[in-house]
Amino acid sequence: MFFSIATPEYLHIQPQCSRVKAALTSGLLEIYEGHQDLIGSIQNGFIELDILNNNEATQNCYLLQDGIFVVSNEGLENESTNEQCTSIYIYARKLLEISKLISLDELNKELELKKKELNFEIEKLKSTVDNENDIEISSSKIIILKNDISFLEKAILLTKEKVK
Repeated sequence: MFFSIATPEYLHIQPQCSRVKAALTSGLLEIYEGHQDLIGSIQNGFIELDILNNNEATQNCYLLQDGIFVVSNEGLENESTNEQCTSIYIYARKLLEISKLISLDELNKELELKKKELNFEIEKLKSTVDNENDIEISSSKIIILKNDISFLEKAILLTKEKVK
């Protein structure tokens, strides 16, 4: 299978993967060669990628924020057999590769900074909004900060679970 994952800052292509496990918005999904075509969305979901190279199995894990997930059996050909192969394309707003190189301290620091920034924005808006319930929907920056906080919290949990 062919696998491609991209964000505005990152591109990773893996031409030979054996299995992809994805936590889509609609549920958990495992994909093998010949899977039916589909499209789905990912919000703070993970992707696990199994790779077989020279009889050695490795696994990569990614956490994605606001992504589109596409599986297609059209377009690319397998280099060794010249037959159509299953291709998986993912585009996300933000991506974090879960590995032993990730520092939980750095993630926690970034989370605390985002929380402080969110509290500052809320306090700033309280003086301009009549009803405090309107604060939630009155600022796109607050919505983005809440999404970032949710992503970082999920990243911390997933890192603790996957990297032991």
